[in-house]
Amino acid sequence: MLAIFPVTAFLVCGCHKKNAGVSTPPATADATVNAVNHEPSTAAASFAPTGPVRAVLPTSAVLQDPSVRANLKALNARLHQYLAEVHEMPRSFDTFAAATQIEVPMPPAGMRYVIYNASVTLGPQ
Repeated sequence: MLAIFPVTAFLVCGCHKKNAGVSTPPATADATVNAVNHEPSTAAASFAPTGPVRAVLPTSAVLQDPSVRANLKALNARLHQYLAEVHEMPRSFDTFAAATQIEVPMPPAGMRYVIYNASVTLGPQ
């Protein structure tokens, strides 16, 4: 009977072994998440997005301007060409513009170009 007690105690308590295969990396101040493709980035905190990318609504009056629509159509065509070549979503519109060395038309006042849902659109500045 006394021999069963240590075995029972061992089975009930267990050995409390930790999972060696599961580890979580420590969070650092430099680790940020890209708003476009949600991949970790090691960029400095000053380059981290200030929040989620916001796009104007498709029914917005600014998107009804024919010149704005023509600019967005040309930028989207170049973005899709870039995606076919590189197979990777750019981190931001600025990264895309620098990588492709395209001449970016001036956005409407108070707006900026953003990449949202794999297309170029306008967002608030």
